[in-house]
Amino acid sequence: MSLPRLVSAVLLMFSYSFVPMVAAAATEPLSGVPLFPGAKPGDTPRTQVHCGITMRSVQYDVENAATKPVDFFRKALPGASNWTVANGYMTAFLTPNGKAIVKIVSGAPGFYTIVYGSYSKPVTVSQVRKGTC
Repeated sequence: MSLPRLVSAVLLMFSYSFVPMVAAAATEPLSGVPLFPGAKPGDTPRTQVHCGITMRSVQYDVENAATKPVDFFRKALPGASNWTVANGYMTAFLTPNGKAIVKIVSGAPGFYTIVYGSYSKPVTVSQVRKGTC
């Protein structure tokens, strides 16, 4: 086989190996909610029981974020309820089915703590905000 044909054959072989693919967003395993890009686990999962509803949560840390997590979750969680408290330092998103929550705490510019949580039974925004059952 001549060199030009060999090069053509190799290029053809590699063109099938590198088919462009759209990367799927990673999912946080505990909550099933999209994982914010660059988020690093900050602690082990915790479990709390309040009024017969079990909530499991895990904290992630984000450093030097190019995108604000609030903007990311507004797009990633269509239909989710969201609210901001603590003078704008904490924003929460509750999924439409009421079984998962994301809390974003702002720190220094570009630094965030994101807490992902899942509930054993659906909860409402009112229950979460007031801490009632």
